[in-house]
Amino acid sequence: MDEMYRMLGSEHEVDLEREAQRRRLAAELPRGSKAHRPAAAARNNVRRRNPLQLVLARAVALVGLATRVNLKEGR
Repeated sequence: MDEMYRMLGSEHEVDLEREAQRRRLAAELPRGSKAHRPAAAARNNVRRRNPLQLVLARAVALVGLATRVNLKEGR
């Protein structure tokens, strides 16, 4: 049991060191730089799906369900 806690502690220390390294690198970037921002945070819009894609996805799902039911009934 002690060995498990030792392993978890060492993994946690490595995670903390990685986070510290990321923060050091981010601090070196210019203040207004977009290089350290994730892409999702840079844009604030939601991608909407094409209605045709939704209809096709539902049709494929229904065909898949219908095929699965027919295979089970044939047994």
